[in-house]
Amino acid sequence: MKIIDKIGHFKLIRDSRDFVVINELGDYAAHAHFKTETGARDCIRLINKGLLPRNEYYRKACKRLLFQHEYEQLIERKKEKYINVNRGIRR
Repeated sequence: MKIIDKIGHFKLIRDSRDFVVINELGDYAAHAHFKTETGARDCIRLINKGLLPRNEYYRKACKRLLFQHEYEQLIERKKEKYINVNRGIRR
């Protein structure tokens, strides 16, 4: 296990199979596994921005990494619906 980076109170570790993000403030259960380093960094970036990920896997990872009161404070982003005005009204 090799420590790649430390971002805030999260440690990014390269395991033999995957990447592991560990919350240093939590206990043993406060860790999550990712297939890619980019995915692990994205999850940490969203947590630091205070945003709840749209991806279900990332949501479960955030729930494992954070305490209950921290997870509830994350803001869920709403995607604006795109309407092509040039199509006209469809019935």
